[in-house]
Formats: sequence, structure tokens, C-alpha cells
Amino acid sequence: MLRPLGVRNCRVLETLPDGMMMNSCILEYVEIKECPYFIEFPKGELPATLKKLAIEDCWRLESLLEGIDSNNTCRLEWLHVWGCPSLKSIPRGYFPSTLEILSIWDCEQLESIPGNLLQNLTSLRLLNICNCPDVVSSPEAFLNPNLKELCISDCENMRWPPSGWGLDTLTSLGELFIQGPFRDLLSFSGSHLLLPTSLTTLRLGNLRNLKSIASTSVQSLISLKNLEFHICNTCNQGMSRSKREVPQGQRKRLA
Repeated sequence: MLRPLGVRNCRVLETLPDGMMMNSCILEYVEIKECPYFIEFPKGELPATLKKLAIEDCWRLESLLEGIDSNNTCRLEWLHVWGCPSLKSIPRGYFPSTLEILSIWDCEQLESIPGNLLQNLTSLRLLNICNCPDVVSSPEAFLNPNLKELCISDCENMRWPPSGWGLDTLTSLGELFIQGPFRDLLSFSGSHLLLPTSLTTLRLGNLRNLKSIASTSVQSLISLKNLEFHICNTCNQGMSRSKREVPQGQRKRLA
């Protein structure tokens, strides 16, 4: 009858018991946090009742559980993966269409996020991909017209510049945070970066080559209430990547 499961600060824990993730259980929320030797999840599909899965500061975890994309009955709504620097891959397939929040932070060795994972995410409203410098996936494959908040930060090897993402097609997007480096982003004019008119908050950071925001693209943001720039190369040069992320208050709020 267990519904929430929290495992925190278990310094030598390597895995969970076999059968714990069986479809016959009624788990709704699973959190694995600060378990540096946690390597893998037990085999098996996710329980159909699971709504939230949070994995944080598991330094040796190399892959997410495969059942996350193979179980058609899974109703997962919230997936949060932070501080897993050894995570190299996400299983290929599809995330459940019920997923509303996807947040991936501080996964320095993650190389790709297969675009087809997100094709059917009609419920997705918040997407964070931050401090994943080796990810080469192109984010336009992730974007959904129902998305309300988007944060792309410190993903140095993203395949395309923001101008190719199709942000102007996100007619429900209210908050956008982009932190570079995106060296090809020079201005908001012409085809450099087209933005949706639904934006109420726009935050930009560490865009080293950005020269101008004076354009009709910005002037057309009739709903914009908050505009912030965090572009200070001199300060950023002496700071670690983790210190150049979204400000702490914003980071907690997005979580």
C-alpha cells in the first residue's frame, strides 16, 4: 500500500530491491536524493500509478530506468533529474503523454535527448534543460505548442542556434530563459530570433556575441512584463558553470 517513497542521503546504496517498481504496487511519488553510489533502478516497468519521479545528486547513475518509456499505462506527470554527472543516456522510445514537467539539470555527460521521446507530449507545460554541456540534441524536436515555461541554459553543444528552434510557434509560452553561449545569436532582428507574442517574462544570459535587441521582434511582445539580461563576461569568466545558472530563487521556483 506504499504511495510515497523517499530515499535520501544513503551513502552506500547502489540500487533498490527487485520488484519495488512492479506494476502491481500503487506508488505515486518516488524520490532518490543524495545517494552517490546509486547505480541503477531495478528491472521492470513503472507502476501505472506513479505520477512523480525525482532523482537528485546520484553521481554514479548512468541511465534512467527503461520502463519509463515502454509502459503504455504509465501516467507519469513530473520527471526531475538533477545532479547526475555520470548519466550518459535516456532510453529511446516515448515519454508518457501525461508528462507535464520535465527538468534535467547538471548532467554533464548526457550526450543526447532523443527528440522522438517528446513528440507526443501534448501535456508538457514546463521544460528545463540546464548545464548539460555535452547534449547535442536540437531542441526544436522537444517543443510543443502547449509549453508555458522553457529554460535552456549552459548547453554548449546544442546543435542549432535559438533562431532555428521555432520559438515563435509556441503560442502558449509565457516564460523563456536562454543562457548561452550561443555564438551565432547576434541580435533579435530578421531571422536571428523570432519570439512568441505570448511572452510575459524573458530572461537572457551569457550571450557573448549579442549586439542588439532593437527590432520589431521585441517590440511585438505586447504581453511582456519582465525583461532581464545577465550578460557579464568579465564576471562569468571566473565562475564555475554551476554558479552561472538560473539565479537560485528562479531555480527553486522552477523545481
